[in-house]
Amino acid sequence: MDYKKVKRLGGRKQPAYTKAKRSGRKQDWKRYKKLKMRCQEECRSAYNTYITEMIAPDMDSHPNKFWSFIKAKRTGKCGIAPLKDEDGLTYSEAAAKVEILIKLFSSVFTCDDLLQNLPDQGPSPYDTIGRITVDHSHYEWSLQTSCWH
Repeated sequence: MDYKKVKRLGGRKQPAYTKAKRSGRKQDWKRYKKLKMRCQEECRSAYNTYITEMIAPDMDSHPNKFWSFIKAKRTGKCGIAPLKDEDGLTYSEAAAKVEILIKLFSSVFTCDDLLQNLPDQGPSPYDTIGRITVDHSHYEWSLQTSCWH
């Protein structure tokens, strides 16, 4: 499918969504979902066709086209600018930046004098709650499957 057909199909999808949302009828939602799925399939197909026709054949004669495509698809590390420590020295290595940020946040988020500076507001009007327990298994899974840059 060429670009114009994909664009036309996408143009039909939006009015179908508007109509389904306005009417709320099952039939309209079904038509919209069908158009949405077809549009996704055709977009993927057009993309794959483009890749195979435009980039793959020129791999031997023009490798720059291929490598520029790969470079554009790459997700690199999000950079943190070089940081200065207390002594005024600038560090650009990742480990040094981690240590500087740990020192910064630990100095800001301490509980040393937090309770001493709170004003007395009398008894709380709210009931006390029991101990809160958190299941870490979900968070561990989430952290392991997430793509951190």
